Amino acid sequence: MQKRMTDTVLKKIIIIIILFVIITATSLFQIKNTARFDMNADCEIGQLCDYKGNIPSISLCSTQSAFLTSNDFSASSAVLYEATTGTKILSKNDNFHLPNASTTKILTALTVLERVDICEEIVIPNEAVGVEGSSIYLKKGEKMTVRDLLTGLMLQSGNDAAEALALHVGKTKAGFAAMMNETARKYGAVSSNFVTPHGLHDPSHYTTAIDLALITSAAMKNEIFAEIVAKRSAVIGFGENKRHIINKNKLLNMLPEAVGVKTGFTKKAGRCLVAAAKKDDTLFIVVVLNCGPMFEECRDFLRFAIDNYSVSCVIRKNQVLGSLKIDGISVPVISHAEFKTLEKRGENRDYRVVLTAEKNEKNGAVGFFEVISGEKVVFRGDLFPVFG
Repeated sequence: MQKRMTDTVLKKIIIIIILFVIITATSLFQIKNTARFDMNADCEIGQLCDYKGNIPSISLCSTQSAFLTSNDFSASSAVLYEATTGTKILSKNDNFHLPNASTTKILTALTVLERVDICEEIVIPNEAVGVEGSSIYLKKGEKMTVRDLLTGLMLQSGNDAAEALALHVGKTKAGFAAMMNETARKYGAVSSNFVTPHGLHDPSHYTTAIDLALITSAAMKNEIFAEIVAKRSAVIGFGENKRHIINKNKLLNMLPEAVGVKTGFTKKAGRCLVAAAKKDDTLFIVVVLNCGPMFEECRDFLRFAIDNYSVSCVIRKNQVLGSLKIDGISVPVISHAEFKTLEKRGENRDYRVVLTAEKNEKNGAVGFFEVISGEKVVFRGDLFPVFG
């Protein structure tokens, strides 16, 4: 009886070892641009294990764009930002408090999308009719879906659409403004204060270029938002109130990789633009506030980013990173987290990954790992058993 139990345990251990070898080999073979690890040691609880690896260099490609620096921004305030990794590439006065005109509507749309169903119908109130500035010319009492109002808001920059959405979602403009600020702070935009849903000038209404980049990064993760701002034109409304509207964002016709997002202008704010471009899994966002040649400037900086930067995956989700000894048995461990980094083309950056065995009763982790570049820890995540 005891011999059978011993044989059964040995068989299980052999199966685990075989599966570990297969999974590890497959993981390392399939993934490009990730840290590579030497699987030659086990970590006991409380012991550090150091696995050294590096990301293969990205081949130098001939760039189509001129080399740009922050000094090349003519805007009063600007930032070039990569959304996937949250990396600021270039900036100029990006923390200055400035009015931002209709780029406010990015936050308006995000606030609405997170709170109501886009299929809801809204009966247009009198307060949303005849609002100054850009308009989709709403009529009192007409019905329009939230989705159509959002489309009119983001393509034709309808201030009346902004008012209608704000009153529907927030009941009052002040109530909706509170929701806007709550949404902004949720995504790290803590240096702004929003008072209106459309961005018409108010001395208490302001933002920063980096805050707008953070808000836009969050908005572009919303599939409906991303779909709307990428449209060059659309038909909205019902029956005799149908409207054909054109997107004011000319950059969609100036840069093949452009995917949105919003223009803005008031006399106080000047010409403002938040623009985005996507290549593969890399999303670049550029914000310019008070910028005369806003379309040309955003095009040039986005082209520069596309030609010179790309995202590399250092740690994949569910990637086998090594093994830890748990109760005397070597167990392969994986990361449930993913770590990506923005790399400048042609640069080499080496990473070390350090595994530490340490049980976490709260989440079931058996250890954690740290990704180190130079002497700096750039990422930390928990480790879990492959077969846990």
